[in-house]
Amino acid sequence: MAASVAVAVTGGMGTIILAFRGSGDGVRIVADVDRDGSVDDHHAPQSGRTVATHGGALVLPNIGVTGGRCPDSRRVVSGNELEGCHDASDDIAHAPQNLAPVKILPLARASGQARAAVTVHGDPMGRIRLFRRTGQAWTYLKPGARIGAEDLRSGVELGVDARDIVRDRAVWDGRFTVEAQVTDGDRSSSSSVPMTVAPLILHNHTERVSTLLVPRSAGRDDHQRFVRDLRAAAARTGGVPVRTLSTDDNWAQDIVEFGYVSMPGPGGTTRSIEIAVRSPRPTRAGGRAVFDLRGPGFGAVQSGGKGYHQVNFFGNLEVIPPHEHRGRSFPVGRIIYGDGGPGAGFDRQALTLFTAQGLQEPLKLDTSWLAVAHVDEFVQFLPADNPRGWTIAVADPRAGVDLLRAVNDSGHGRVRASSHRHAPATTVGRLLANRRFLDGNTEVAAAIDRNLKILMDETGVRRNEVIAVPALFHKFDRTRPGKVPPDQDAPVTGALKPQGSFVAYLPDAVNGIVLDRRRYLAPRQWGPVVGGRDVFQDAIERAYRKVGMEVDHIDDYTTHHSMGGEIHCGTNAVRTVTKPWWRK
Repeated sequence: MAASVAVAVTGGMGTIILAFRGSGDGVRIVADVDRDGSVDDHHAPQSGRTVATHGGALVLPNIGVTGGRCPDSRRVVSGNELEGCHDASDDIAHAPQNLAPVKILPLARASGQARAAVTVHGDPMGRIRLFRRTGQAWTYLKPGARIGAEDLRSGVELGVDARDIVRDRAVWDGRFTVEAQVTDGDRSSSSSVPMTVAPLILHNHTERVSTLLVPRSAGRDDHQRFVRDLRAAAARTGGVPVRTLSTDDNWAQDIVEFGYVSMPGPGGTTRSIEIAVRSPRPTRAGGRAVFDLRGPGFGAVQSGGKGYHQVNFFGNLEVIPPHEHRGRSFPVGRIIYGDGGPGAGFDRQALTLFTAQGLQEPLKLDTSWLAVAHVDEFVQFLPADNPRGWTIAVADPRAGVDLLRAVNDSGHGRVRASSHRHAPATTVGRLLANRRFLDGNTEVAAAIDRNLKILMDETGVRRNEVIAVPALFHKFDRTRPGKVPPDQDAPVTGALKPQGSFVAYLPDAVNGIVLDRRRYLAPRQWGPVVGGRDVFQDAIERAYRKVGMEVDHIDDYTTHHSMGGEIHCGTNAVRTVTKPWWRK
């Protein structure tokens, strides 16, 4: 009797039920459908056996770059051409260690006439590659290739990977089956295994920084000093390496976001590929630098977009750490992004790509009140010693104004509100007498409250868990050029901008770098100095100490703050993969 397999598939990342029926003496194909890192005989179809999995065995989009085959950003080629060259762009197994293992179990009773064909179903775009292992060599299995009787008797080892990530579930959801079909005279049998392309997962701040990235200084003395200070701070806090991006673009956070794809490996290990995601601004030449980061186990993709759009910079995209709330689970966290108001919404193609991964459903916040409109200007997520493992930190203008009042009430109203020599020579007393300034900070506080409520409602974080980080904001005059920087590679004329006008008055402390559980890099405050101490800097340190974090301050006043950003905007970070996402 011929073996058979029935597959019932539910939507999304839902359960696939495999019901195997038959005598059990036909062909049997197996894969790591239970995701324990091994491919065993007991996973094979057997008479009356039912196995449930969530999408089947995982397959990596094998898009790292092994060797020097691919062009770098200096070549006069398009971004699409840069993206299109990687380890899976041809029919050679350049990185066989990243192939998902599949086996056709030995068919001992096969006669000399037996022949097998291996077919991929559910791959209309041709994005799945099949390889066969012979000794240490991997050979591409072309569609229609046959496997002979001798190999069937001894068993066949296969490897599977994907040429790309999943980008739009309406086009392809990344799920497919690999079927082995055997004919032996007038007898035939078949067996299938379900597989799915591993989702792209963006890192969150509970994961330790493994590498900091910073752009080239391009002869700017102040930026060279900034980089020296950054390297020194990274060395003091655990020796995190600092790598230079191949661009002069000042805003490293805006051009790229980092994530990974992963699958189970043997012996409880995890096999992963780091992925640099270029932000959806194809006209910005600085974004091409993401392709120079590629290497073995490190790939890069583009996220879409058209033209210049300030809201689409990746300073406007962060990740809530893993959480469960109201029956919903986000085991690798959840993306947040800001909406800049009418005509300045986040790129739909990029949102479709992130949604297609099925794990980190994007959550919209309102950033229309900000001149730059990025979420990293007012909110961040900090590791914390609580059952959740993290908490929310927000910029707090009320606390900032209270600090100014405390300075004034202590008799120091004539102290400069900002102690930096390039800051306006305004005293604390004069700033507190400025009704426009006070009303503006009240307006910002209300806007942050509205966004914080969304985050608390969606995560379950309570108000008394939130870390309030003192901050001050003021309105930016759009008629004065140079305050908020244009994209270096795109014209400002006709550029889509948010509706708001608020920027940080003092360097914005939440716009910093969470290195690990205990260490934080913040922009130096340059606040009022009383008794030789920066009042705001001391308050920032107290705020982060509430979650057990020590703060190191880096001066970014002329390199970033005076142009509307801070050190988070001007740097980026690759982080470590913590635990397997497919396990609770």
